[in-house]
Amino acid sequence: GGTSTQYAPVAAVTRDQGQRVSAGRWIGKTGTPGNSTGPHLPFEVRVTPELGWGVAPAAWLTARGVQL
Repeated sequence: GGTSTQYAPVAAVTRDQGQRVSAGRWIGKTGTPGNSTGPHLPFEVRVTPELGWGVAPAAWLTARGVQL
């Protein structure tokens, strides 16, 4: 459907692209790249080809029935 999600940036990845994971599974290791103030793991939702523009992940998830 042209939608991509990603956790980025990460210090280490333990799952492959497209691999299904269940809640609570370890998928990667957080890092502190660039000018960040500490380790973090941003979740991004992109809705155009080639990872175009992003949308607010919380709204996107709740619109699909995910309880936050």
